[in-house]
Amino acid sequence: MEFAKAVAARRAKQILIDERARLGLFARLHGGDPTAADDCLRTYGAYVRELAKYNTNSDEEGEALAAGIFEDIEAFARGEHGLNTRKAEIELIRQIAVRRIVKQRWDGRKLG
Repeated sequence: MEFAKAVAARRAKQILIDERARLGLFARLHGGDPTAADDCLRTYGAYVRELAKYNTNSDEEGEALAAGIFEDIEAFARGEHGLNTRKAEIELIRQIAVRRIVKQRWDGRKLG
């Protein structure tokens, strides 16, 4: 009986993993999957932080910019476009990051 429960639990876990892989990051964020944000940070965190730090003057500014980029990614995914994406995830994330970087530079230029 215990073996059957263990097999059933393992099968349920594998089905969940397969479902997450099939849906993709943006669909999972749109659907409110609690693990999607962690997966986004784990998968694309280094890439986004590197982009942010390259385009700022200090580590603190880079971290703040990276946090803003992740907020933009989540807002995009939770919006109406979250399910209707045709580009690859990395391309969308790059596009969202570049838009945030350009916006920050433009805002800084207007203030300064």
